[in-house]
Amino acid sequence: MPGVPAFRTTGSRARWRHHGLRILLLGLWLTVAACEVESQPPQGPAGTWWVGGADGGVFLKVTDDSDPNDDLYQGAVYFDSDQTLWYQGPLRLVGRGDFDPSQQDQYLGWDGERILLADGAYLQAVDPVPAL
Repeated sequence: MPGVPAFRTTGSRARWRHHGLRILLLGLWLTVAACEVESQPPQGPAGTWWVGGADGGVFLKVTDDSDPNDDLYQGAVYFDSDQTLWYQGPLRLVGRGDFDPSQQDQYLGWDGERILLADGAYLQAVDPVPAL
């Protein structure tokens, strides 16, 4: 075309390629950023800690009872959704001799009747657990 510089066509294509590359890089960055986000565990009632995963869990509080030489502990289990009390009462340690209730990394979950521990041991609810 007379009077139209040849660089406009080239520049337009280069500009579109540049924008396409920007969009591609932005999409890649957002994908990587979304994968790196670490979520904080949910916050429960005072003194409890979260035991569970992204699909659900419970809040626990386990303490030693008045006799440190027996296998009984006091515990409370709270629902994850509304933090209402599910179970509160004595728990019996089954499957090991030494146990420190303050080590939160040893708790794996609650199966509705017992608190599962990392080494195959568990804390069994002594009192009946209320039906759901």
